[in-house]
Amino acid sequence: MKILFAPAKTFNENVKPTKQKGHFRKETIELVNLIKSWSKEAISIKFKTSETLSEEVYHFYQTFDQAHSFEAFSLYKGVSYLHLDYPSLTKNEKMRLNDQVIVIDALYGLIKPTDPIRPYRLDFTVKGLNLRTIWKPVINAYLESFNEPILSLTSTEFSSLIKRDIPVFDVSFLDCQNDKCKAISVFNKQNRGALLRYIIQENILKIDDLPEVFNGYQKSIDSYHIIYKKGV
Repeated sequence: MKILFAPAKTFNENVKPTKQKGHFRKETIELVNLIKSWSKEAISIKFKTSETLSEEVYHFYQTFDQAHSFEAFSLYKGVSYLHLDYPSLTKNEKMRLNDQVIVIDALYGLIKPTDPIRPYRLDFTVKGLNLRTIWKPVINAYLESFNEPILSLTSTEFSSLIKRDIPVFDVSFLDCQNDKCKAISVFNKQNRGALLRYIIQENILKIDDLPEVFNGYQKSIDSYHIIYKKGV
């Protein structure tokens, strides 16, 4: 079983650079060079970002070649990553995590937890880059090489890039009240990070071995959709 995870848009500031050399895919270098040619105004329009954030994005790409590289899962600081709590995992747990987990990303394509990456901002919704067209064949060729089922702890923005003939099991956390259930974004992010931590610590290698109850959510399976529900 391989596990898909999402990147984060925020980064830890107190992380030491990695000594590992970054060997980026040619697609990544081409994207960096293209975005580097954009003005701050163009970035603001294409990224749909504020003036302050556009300035930050502009700086990321203008200084990309000189920037330090960091271990991916040490750098990321999103909600899911706070609940994964990567720094507190043991050495063996980090090794298992690196073996099982794959991040689908708009700039790097595919990232392993210990891969060196540089600070950036890019998602698949940015206009004018054809990111899905660029990365879809790369991602699918890589996943097909494993011949294993895929557990997706990501949103459909990422899992929709995968061909459906690859067995992908999507995971959702639903909170229910008065017979109405909905997926609350922040709760899904929290629980995906926590579930990934549980999977690694318990050394779960098969879809069938996922917990029946997790953080008060009861598991059910509808074809390739794993649903955890909880009443509130």
